[in-house]
Amino acid sequence: MECSRKLGIGNIEVKIVHINDIIDNPGELKLSNILAIPGGFSYGDDTGAGNAFALRIKNNLLDEFQEFLSQDKLIIGICNGCQILVKLIPEFSNLALIHNDIGNYQCRWIRVRVNPQSNSVWLRGLSELYLPIAHGEGKFFMDQDILNQLIESNSTALRYIDENGDYANLQVPYNPNGSTYDLAALSDKSGRVLALMPHPERGIFFTQQDNWPLEKEKCKRLGGFMVEIKQISPGIAEDLCCKITADLSEYFVLPECNEHYAVGVRSCKNLAAKIDGNYIGLLSLDFPYPNNSNIYWMAVFRNYQCQGVGCKLVEAAYSLVITARTMTVETLSPNVSDENYLKTYKFYESCGFEPLFNLKPQDYKWNMVYMMKNLNQIHQNRPEKYS
Repeated sequence: MECSRKLGIGNIEVKIVHINDIIDNPGELKLSNILAIPGGFSYGDDTGAGNAFALRIKNNLLDEFQEFLSQDKLIIGICNGCQILVKLIPEFSNLALIHNDIGNYQCRWIRVRVNPQSNSVWLRGLSELYLPIAHGEGKFFMDQDILNQLIESNSTALRYIDENGDYANLQVPYNPNGSTYDLAALSDKSGRVLALMPHPERGIFFTQQDNWPLEKEKCKRLGGFMVEIKQISPGIAEDLCCKITADLSEYFVLPECNEHYAVGVRSCKNLAAKIDGNYIGLLSLDFPYPNNSNIYWMAVFRNYQCQGVGCKLVEAAYSLVITARTMTVETLSPNVSDENYLKTYKFYESCGFEPLFNLKPQDYKWNMVYMMKNLNQIHQNRPEKYS
């Protein structure tokens, strides 16, 4: 019912059908465009998680399932559904879902990061998620060669992360089951099939979150998440740059550089974040090379940091650079012992930027890192039926 309700919110016509009814009338599957196998404990998991259900499909609906899989249709398996899909999707045939390393059932909320290179239709426009889990057999297990193949094909759709946004590195409680490579979900090469262990359908309403009272208070302080992103004039951008620079003196310690930035934003395309009529953040873009956009300057007032404002600015910037194939940014290298700029590096990393190379400009005492994000996936035409 939860899965049905979640899909229904997306204006999808949903019909709950028992596996026996589909076996009796395979036309039900042929007439559908989306197959969702929800969580639960099918057949009591008495023969192992998802085994009996997967065998029912293999023994009675294999041809129909393979035909559905070959068409331009969508498939999602959640928790027990994920355990079932792993036994049915050819690309996942050399891996398994086994008992949690911790030795018991895990039921709580976790954080996951979307693979920025994933072509999953189900995950478009998403970067990080906070989702509930409820499983005893959720550990993705495979040998290194299979894992390398999944990484190379960008099939590693979701990975567990810690509270700082770093990959869990197999550490409990952030990785709740010991899953190889911190895997929480797999996508097939087509991007139409998603097998995930977390339960997005159990997070339909805000008050279902385990931390909703805290998040409610954050929302209040951010004006109920009413963050407006708009393009602003060069003059307003220069003034805003100066004000934020003064507020973040530990980041911007060189007056001559600060003056250079303030003047420089006048030649950029500038996006500002605004709450209740007040500007709280700025992102300035320049275009140094053909097909390239560059974050020239970006910062958010101290009182509004770690609230998602920076992510909203970066996401809004994509719409300004529809002809650019890449977006770059230059910041202090993580090799430099600066806690503040290490946070900056991790922020851009969480947005999908990858380090290209380190550099040290002439007469500059700090090592810098040049980071890039490929925008081809973001700009590609989305199939109309999935948009």
